[in-house]
Amino acid sequence: MTARHVAIVGGGAAGCLLALALLRRSPEARVTVLDRRAAFGRGVAYGATADHHRINVPAHKMGGLFPDDDDGFVRWLETAGRSTASFEASFVPRAWFGDYLVSEVAAAQAGGRLALRVGEVTSLERRPDGWRCGGDGWEIDADRVVLCPGNPPPRRVDPDAEGVRLVADVWGPRALDGIAVDASVLVLGTGATAIDAVLDLAQRGHRGAVTMVSRRGLLPLVDVPPLPYPDFFDPALASHGLRAVVRRLRKEVRDGVARGAAWQHVVDAFRVHAGAIWLRLGDTDRRRFLRHARAPWMVHRHRLAPDIDTRLDAWRREGRLAVLAGRVRATQVTPDGCAVTVQRAGWAPTVLRADWVLNCIGPSEDFSRLGDPLWRELFADGVVRPGPFGLGLDVDASLRLRDRDGRAHDDLFTLGLPTRGAFWEVTAVTHIRQQAAELAAHLFP
Repeated sequence: MTARHVAIVGGGAAGCLLALALLRRSPEARVTVLDRRAAFGRGVAYGATADHHRINVPAHKMGGLFPDDDDGFVRWLETAGRSTASFEASFVPRAWFGDYLVSEVAAAQAGGRLALRVGEVTSLERRPDGWRCGGDGWEIDADRVVLCPGNPPPRRVDPDAEGVRLVADVWGPRALDGIAVDASVLVLGTGATAIDAVLDLAQRGHRGAVTMVSRRGLLPLVDVPPLPYPDFFDPALASHGLRAVVRRLRKEVRDGVARGAAWQHVVDAFRVHAGAIWLRLGDTDRRRFLRHARAPWMVHRHRLAPDIDTRLDAWRREGRLAVLAGRVRATQVTPDGCAVTVQRAGWAPTVLRADWVLNCIGPSEDFSRLGDPLWRELFADGVVRPGPFGLGLDVDASLRLRDRDGRAHDDLFTLGLPTRGAFWEVTAVTHIRQQAAELAAHLFP
């Protein structure tokens, strides 16, 4: 049955890109987007407001609203009078892309087929012709429901210590306000969220010692201006295993650099095949990748704006910033801060003491452990089940969610981060936009 009314739970970038794709696909589509924070078009990623919260690719690589629109964001920047000249290599603030989505959603809402509703969905009830989304004192019926939760909060490190000197979620309201400018800070994580937190501290005039720690101790690498690079990789090679894939990539990096290309250009040409490679790898190789290669891949895949990389490098040379590799084994509140036990390879356990600890380990990808009412209900009732390797949710090729017995729902879907276990490369705007277009075509054939 063709959907008529589609309810989208989650109003961040994924939810709004899907809403716009549905409206474009069919004049019969009627869409309601529900968001508990009224962050329509922004979510966590594009709700960041500071200029140092940058998109990690140049503006022209963000594309537009749909897969066939390569320069929609750049056109909007020109129309809105937003100059990229003050940002090295056009790595513009993430908030600008959020502004772009907000403006496009507002235009679509004026057409009358898109409704935006503020409210937390706490239950989904099966109905004869779809689902009933329920919240505190309200209900909405829809033919189809799409869950677009965006990035969940990070996994909790120590619930007993949170709110004392351990900041559980740096994106929470006024999360960093209590940190004195001369306080010592330990940042758990070395990825994009951790770097945003360090930049936020610097913006506030912080001058105390900052230490970042993660299992591998790897910071994202620096990006360079993009240049075309020939397509060199055949995804069919993945049928020979992960080692064959890595050998081919490393050889091309060596050859490409010898010819004068940057390794970043080689990786960009390779990563367009990452999803196809994931689908062809066996489970043993996928687990091997997650255990050994995930962190190195992420720092090569999600890179830093050049000026941000320069700032971090200068702080490390000045001694203001240290980066350590090690596993966090325990966190304990002390009278004047926190003590974190870290196991470094080849070392005895080390206790790191700091006035404050920031949890920046990235969004939790195990949805079965999320604590909000909707996810507890969906898992308890067997409506959904965990995705492969505990990543996200289990879906089929059409983004239909599977129940605890493996049966795919015909009227309940998801896209973006929850599909990582199935498709791996799913969080960049490019991939979300493609998934949204494919789901719109499925719902309105």
